[in-house]
Amino acid sequence: MTDTPAGNTQTLTGILAELAIETSRETLTEKARDVAKRLVLDSIACSVAAVDQPACRETLELVRETGGHREATLLAYGGQAAMAQAAFLNSLLIHALDYDDIYPRASLHVCSVLLPCCFAAAQKAGSSGADVLDAIIVGAEVACRLGDACVERRNGLGFLPTTVEGGFGAVAGACRLLGLSAQDTVHGMGLYYAQAAGNRQALADSVLAKRMQPAFAARNAIWAVRLAQQGITGPSRALEGEFGLFRTYYRHDPPLPEALQRPPGDPWRIEHVCIKPYTSCGGCHALIDAALRLAGKHDLDPSEVDHVEIDWGGAGQNAVVGHPFRLEPDPQVSAQFSAPYCVALALVRRTQDIAAFRDEAIRADVDVIEFSRRVRGADCTPARRQPTPEWFPDWYGDPHGVRVFMKDGTVLQEASSLAQVRVKTNDGWHSVSAKWRSCMAFSGLTGHLDADTIIQTIKGLDEAPTLDFLFCSL
Repeated sequence: MTDTPAGNTQTLTGILAELAIETSRETLTEKARDVAKRLVLDSIACSVAAVDQPACRETLELVRETGGHREATLLAYGGQAAMAQAAFLNSLLIHALDYDDIYPRASLHVCSVLLPCCFAAAQKAGSSGADVLDAIIVGAEVACRLGDACVERRNGLGFLPTTVEGGFGAVAGACRLLGLSAQDTVHGMGLYYAQAAGNRQALADSVLAKRMQPAFAARNAIWAVRLAQQGITGPSRALEGEFGLFRTYYRHDPPLPEALQRPPGDPWRIEHVCIKPYTSCGGCHALIDAALRLAGKHDLDPSEVDHVEIDWGGAGQNAVVGHPFRLEPDPQVSAQFSAPYCVALALVRRTQDIAAFRDEAIRADVDVIEFSRRVRGADCTPARRQPTPEWFPDWYGDPHGVRVFMKDGTVLQEASSLAQVRVKTNDGWHSVSAKWRSCMAFSGLTGHLDADTIIQTIKGLDEAPTLDFLFCSL
């Protein structure tokens, strides 16, 4: 293996495959390995919190009903299933609460697709903990570099980047663990492209299919890898071909090869994957942060509020989370993807606790539901507002604002930014450990799991001969 592979000049998937398979362990930095461990803990925390959330137990029942060889462990519930089925359920658990990590530049939920595939492949191959960390780092590199190339070419919000693009990283990580060659990995990526799908309609309709889509990608990635392992061929020009990803999904010319190559010494992309502080879409997070600070600073009395205006850096709407809250058909999904609801919860209850996003808690909190109807996008037309509101601090690079208009005419305002929010949960082990303990307490599994033991187990993943000791701890 080399520091940075020279790259297969014939195809873009060849470049990514060589990056995944031929990168040497020696070039994977301690910082990258530490971030990978924290993301493992974060993903397990998210899966544990989701055990009783809508769609999860129903999917568990289906996985158990369909049977198959016991190849890979089911997170949170225990037991084993065939690789593809385990990857499907584990991905759902990680993503169900929309609490899982995000790669901000390309809007990718990296680990909800990557980790279930790496876990399944590692158990099949008997891989060491160090091998798994290697695969997570290079798999994230593939997903994020492809995402970086795609983000400037996406022609709208219709396709879901996590599933369309993120699955290539999952294939890369699993192929490395199963010992496939770079050429076989090209076939695996081509076979994944034959299944690549995912869109935002489930999000727009606020239904449970939204949380299932990374699971479809993880399942398809495992199938692609296993088929490639059996000698099945896939298109080598899956990205740049006349019917490849860029021209078919994005109606755009593909990037130059160097866009997907990793320059020697370049920071690993996993170092820029962020742990989320709130169980809602990231598009809400800076607004939530501003609303929580405003409510605390002014000891806000919700009954004295006339209305609230929110904006995203001078934009009065956000196509993903700007819509009003709808109680039906799935309250939790609607709340997670409604900035008016999340801001209302922050201003009225001064919390974003996971328990507040249970279906029954949402239905019962009529005060928050009513208040959310008073939260609306600001009028940011050129005649009313400059692109960045004048009251935002100069140092907010991606400003988000909350303005509360009181009945007595007073206007309270607070700004935040996604960059500021991300600092809070990407401070090393402190925040992710606290998140893990919070998720474990929420799940009700505190009598079965020892929080500190699992943290120490994951910190020592480099030294583990297999993943068995981790799954035994769970």
